[in-house]
Amino acid sequence: MKKVLFVIPTLRMGGAEKALVSLLNSLDPNRIKADVFLFEHGGVLQNQLPDWVNVLPEDTVTRAMTLELRTYWRDLLKKGRISAAAARLWISIRSPLRAKMGMKPVSSWKTVSRHIPSLPGRYDAAVGFLEGFADFFVLDKTDASRRIAWIHSDLGTQQITAEDAERYRQFDSVATITEACRESFAVSVGVSKNNVSVIKNIVSRDQILKMADAEDPDWKEGIAHIVTVGRLEYQKGSDIGLEACRVLAEKNAEFCWHFIGTGSLMDKLRNKALQYGLLDRCVYEGQKENPYPYMKRAEILVQPSRVEGKSIVLDEAKILGKAIVAADYPSVSDQIENGVTGIVAKTSPEALAESIIRLIDDVKLRQTLEKNAGEAALDTTEAELERLYALIEA
Repeated sequence: MKKVLFVIPTLRMGGAEKALVSLLNSLDPNRIKADVFLFEHGGVLQNQLPDWVNVLPEDTVTRAMTLELRTYWRDLLKKGRISAAAARLWISIRSPLRAKMGMKPVSSWKTVSRHIPSLPGRYDAAVGFLEGFADFFVLDKTDASRRIAWIHSDLGTQQITAEDAERYRQFDSVATITEACRESFAVSVGVSKNNVSVIKNIVSRDQILKMADAEDPDWKEGIAHIVTVGRLEYQKGSDIGLEACRVLAEKNAEFCWHFIGTGSLMDKLRNKALQYGLLDRCVYEGQKENPYPYMKRAEILVQPSRVEGKSIVLDEAKILGKAIVAADYPSVSDQIENGVTGIVAKTSPEALAESIIRLIDDVKLRQTLEKNAGEAALDTTEAELERLYALIEA
């Protein structure tokens, strides 16, 4: 049996977070003894971890140095960690200032890591389950025979620093979730793509179908219900979704668009929806531990993202047999065949609204997409698990 550590910042509702929960629920406890280290406890997904997984104690300094400054900075002051608090504050000022001045980003991990303690214990393998601090924590703060970085986004769309690229070249293995992500990582970091493994997100069909039947949302009948699941952040296109709502309203579409999730744009988006007079048709549902009943009830699922690695929401939507409209971010073709398993629209409010109206009006097309999406939702759990076991046991 291999002793394996998984590191991720939080288990709030996010794609990588959901992927880790699904993975841990699929691992063989007779083959893997798993510890999980979270920078922050208490995410809505934490209670979905299997009983046999050991969640390590939270370290408040690590939490304060890596997560939201406005929430945790005072924790450092209360502990008398003045130099850590000063470093954390300087990073929060420096990064946006450099961006505003058009300067290249610089890595903040070296500054942050000086104040973060190493994790006790020895592991056969340690896995950073999210690019950035989780990966670098595994590299610098754990004792493991093998260190594995797991990339869940397209690094080709980001400015990775030379310092961070050098860190990634020090890992024993790197995994990512799509072929497109593998290629962009190899180019961004300067390694051969043959040294990067592709392990797709594991999505539990049985669990999703069971959870989807747990409740039935009490929604107004006679209109098209649209659902978007994801953090309310710029990269997720939350603002594009709101503007698409405005276009739909201007075209007199009969709809209600439900946004499930929270994020830094929540207040801004709600205020803008109020300004547009759309709060009755653009509904911010907040965080849902179980979003699947809402997805099942929807006529259309929309993914307005600007950037994705491999969207776990799209895999879940296909399992539920949903008609999908997705923005044309770089890796979308890995999951959606345009006109067959969904509609891929240009990343603009007008294009998304046009595709949504098309599906509202054309019931036959919607039903065809639903059928094709359901048939395309293959269960690849066993094959992906064997790829992971091979990395751990190499």
